[in-house]
This record gives sequence, structure tokens and C-alpha cells, in this order.
Amino acid sequence: MRSIRRAAEADWPSVWSIISPVAAAGHTYFLETDISEAAAKEYWMGLDSLPTSPRTTGRLSALTR
Repeated sequence: MRSIRRAAEADWPSVWSIISPVAAAGHTYFLETDISEAAAKEYWMGLDSLPTSPRTTGRLSALTR
């Protein structure tokens, strides 16, 4: 069984690898297609957000906000 945890700073490269191509392709309503990595990181990892990732080892397989 998988559990969900708050994304940690060390998770950011994996989170960005998911967010970047999705935003650039315009497949999202909340991110600009040209969003910078810094702006995306603030949105997902900032104090007002609660990004989560699976509590597993290896590759990140799902992401929710």
C-alpha cells in the first residue's frame, strides 16, 4: 500500500520533470505555458501549497495538488 506525503525539497527535480512538459504543452489551466522553473517551484512548493508525492522509492509515479 502506498501512502501520500508532502513533497520535500529533494523531490523538486522529479516534480519539475512532470510539470514542465505539461505546462509547456498547454495541458493545464493553472500554469502559463512559459512558466519559469522558479515560478513553478514557488507555486508547488511554496508555503500556501500542499504538493504531495507517493511515499515510495524510485521514480515519482503520481502527483497531486
